[in-house]
Amino acid sequence: WAQCHPLRLRHLLDMSGGLRDLRLHHAFSRRHRADAPLAQALGDDPELMQLRSPPGQQFSYSNLSFLLLGMVIERRTGQAYAAWIDRELLRPLGMLDSSTALASDPPGAAVPAQGHLEDQSTVPLQSFGMRPSGTLLTTAADLIKLLRFIASDGKLQGQPFIDTRLLRAMGRPQGSDAARAGLTSGYGLGLFTRDRHGAVGLCHGGSMAGWRAMACLFPGDSPEAARGFAVVHNMDHESAHYAAFDARLVQELGLQRPPPPPRALTPAQRADAAWSGLYIADPPRLDLLDLPGRLFGVWSLRIDAHGARLREGLASVRQLSPEGAGRYRQTDRLQPTLALLRDAQGRPRLASGMLSLRQISVTEWGATWALVAAGLAGLLFSLLALPWRSHRQGRRATQPTSVAVGLLLACAAWATFMPWQELAQASAANLALCASSLLLPAAAAWQLALALQARRAGAAWRLEASAALAVLALCATLARFGLLPIALWRW
Repeated sequence: WAQCHPLRLRHLLDMSGGLRDLRLHHAFSRRHRADAPLAQALGDDPELMQLRSPPGQQFSYSNLSFLLLGMVIERRTGQAYAAWIDRELLRPLGMLDSSTALASDPPGAAVPAQGHLEDQSTVPLQSFGMRPSGTLLTTAADLIKLLRFIASDGKLQGQPFIDTRLLRAMGRPQGSDAARAGLTSGYGLGLFTRDRHGAVGLCHGGSMAGWRAMACLFPGDSPEAARGFAVVHNMDHESAHYAAFDARLVQELGLQRPPPPPRALTPAQRADAAWSGLYIADPPRLDLLDLPGRLFGVWSLRIDAHGARLREGLASVRQLSPEGAGRYRQTDRLQPTLALLRDAQGRPRLASGMLSLRQISVTEWGATWALVAAGLAGLLFSLLALPWRSHRQGRRATQPTSVAVGLLLACAAWATFMPWQELAQASAANLALCASSLLLPAAAAWQLALALQARRAGAAWRLEASAALAVLALCATLARFGLLPIALWRW
């Protein structure tokens, strides 16, 4: 799309450039040095620089976008990104306990900064592969200083520092399909407009192993009337309800408003029933979650005479209220949250300010499930039933697929003993896991050949041939979605 939709800096700042997010190794590897060139994060991975949609068309969260912005700053200034940001932005804003350079603790910290996991163990600070998007050592107090400045006119000591128009554009999506459809929630210039807990604010969360944070600004008629909060947790617990903190802080700030009453569908709006069906994320945020998302995270939209309902996977149903012109509002929200769209070929799509979905047929969804389920059944048969069956027939119990599946499980078990910080490194365990995953389709093809030989000999062969074919189909499906071979350092 270089001629008609060139990629611009504004697209990177709005995360609408069509770029991928990150790879597993950017977050789970100890091989990223804090002083490494930013371009090293791109490695020899040309897919990272391939655009998946025309720039500016749709939002897709992308740490890669801010990595590229950091590289632009370094090329433009001739200085290291972190040193430039600290000197030119954080220090003038008075954020003296903050830094974008990796250090053991934020500058001026009175006590060591330690995050924790569920078992109360501490988490050592570790370099993130895409540093410009994921390395800000800060405090809740400094985040409040940042929010105060965003709510201001952009001046410091009476002199212009940041253009007021740019500050007012933060959190305002620009040019995307969802924005053109009339949705105001979304992302722009580093902040999300979030409609949660009975209030609409400009927010951004941050999380890394051991830490979670959220900062929100609720602008008023004047900078003095603005409200906001920043909360930093030194505990990263998978099952904790962190949104409860946000809800309580919104309540304490006196910002909660009741949502408007839901509306009934008019006869004209019932034509929106054409959008009823199944949807998947397009594009998915992470490539490695594309197949799991199609299996377990499919969205279901139903519009009929009884109303409109949206559901993600097995989550609870979200009731929708029509807001006119193909827009719908989740009934516990204050403003429209979903837009009905069509792509260039006229196929139904859905968009929110933070998500883009395309419709799939029940046949496509069911076929994916059938291939995966049949493949898993073939693996179980190969591991448990095939050796016993072969022994009863006077053959060797160590059949190709049974050996390959057993070896794959053994390598996977070995990999589980690695520290989670090294999950996506090319370690001995991960190399063995990758090699064993490559053996699986070869073993299934060999098993199929043996079954066909047994057919010519007049022996029972159909069950073994079916299992081998199912395993081959599973391998082909995994390969199509980039999950085979199991090379975690490439995912």
